[in-house]
Amino acid sequence: MYPFFHIGEHMLVPSYMLVLSLTYCLGLVFTFWRAGERDLDRHTALDIALAIMIGGFVGARLFHVFYENPEIYREHPIEVFKFWLGGFVYYGGLLGAAYTVWLYTKVRGLSFWEWADFYAPILSIGYALGRFGCLVNGCCYGRLCDLPWAIEFNYPGLPLGLRHPA
Repeated sequence: MYPFFHIGEHMLVPSYMLVLSLTYCLGLVFTFWRAGERDLDRHTALDIALAIMIGGFVGARLFHVFYENPEIYREHPIEVFKFWLGGFVYYGGLLGAAYTVWLYTKVRGLSFWEWADFYAPILSIGYALGRFGCLVNGCCYGRLCDLPWAIEFNYPGLPLGLRHPA
């Protein structure tokens, strides 16, 4: 697909990171608007959004390190910190974010479930846009199929054929 967007002749922007950055920006705007619509404290909503971002980032990276490629990181532990090369897992991000928000709400004496309900649609939109980022990046190419929406990915070592986008 398009793992990099070319800006000018010499600048490459990773497509997944661009989509992810725009998703975070959209999520913050939606959070601010939604808190006002529900008469919730906007500062608390943005504080929780920051907790979600930090906990999600750490959780997604740790899940990748310990679940997907532990042998690589055992041999080269410094690679754990090279997050710009990729290696994040959604489920780890979800768990990390949920734990961080649970901890934040417990410390502040807030209802975890009220805030979980508040963020549910934002999470859904963020997940959908993240999957779009994966499609543009070409990292989640799916299985071979012959459905009308199948896409061809051309990667070395990947058997040719149309695939159902994951």
